[in-house]
Amino acid sequence: MSEQPSPAAAPGARIIAGRRIDWGARDVGFGALWFLTLFLLVPIPFSLPFLFAYGAEAAESVGALLVSSWISQAGLLVVAASFTFRKYGGSWERLGFVPVERRHLLWALAGFAGAMAVVIGYGLAVQVFNIDSLQSNCAEQLPDVVVGDPVLISFAAVLALCFAPLCEETFFRGFVMPGLARSWGVPAGVLISAVAFTAGHSQPDSAMATLRILLAIFPIGLIFAIVYLRSGSILSTILAHFCFNVLGTIGIATCSR
Repeated sequence: MSEQPSPAAAPGARIIAGRRIDWGARDVGFGALWFLTLFLLVPIPFSLPFLFAYGAEAAESVGALLVSSWISQAGLLVVAASFTFRKYGGSWERLGFVPVERRHLLWALAGFAGAMAVVIGYGLAVQVFNIDSLQSNCAEQLPDVVVGDPVLISFAAVLALCFAPLCEETFFRGFVMPGLARSWGVPAGVLISAVAFTAGHSQPDSAMATLRILLAIFPIGLIFAIVYLRSGSILSTILAHFCFNVLGTIGIATCSR
């Protein structure tokens, strides 16, 4: 995708991950607020009729929530585009969508390897130090109603393998990280975007589950941010994220309950 002609650089624009970044922390803040609004409002009208008709634990209600998650994830792309190239000019290249090169694939492999190293290291630490409270279980990943239903597990797989890698990487690495880096410096952009990425995977109903996510997901967010900075292509992190989620989906689907 070639970049279309864009206006003159905004004051304070910087080159980050190989491209000019016109948006800053203010745009990222407004984008985050817009996404939170979509994230909170979309599931309500879409899922409420199923919740009232079948109850929260029914397959129909869970399926509606999963589909609403597809819509919320797609909202990440809309928000990222709105506060970047649609506002300042250019095209999807401003968010890291560039022609594929061999080095992008190598960085994707490095990102995937790094993410797997984090998971393996976390699991070994839990076993070596015998910290049972930090050991995740199957029910925290997906409820039994999803694992036992081929349709629902398919819905969950679409969310994890199609929407999450594309939408989350575009938002957190292509939009949030460079915008914050432009305003506050690259280290702050990397750190805060990883925190935001982790928060997006938290489970507010379980403090211990949130702690486990913090310990495992936060380092992965850091790794993916560095991979994007070094590769200059959002494809690198999308592929790394996709491969990581493939293994995670297989593990959850085959997890003994």
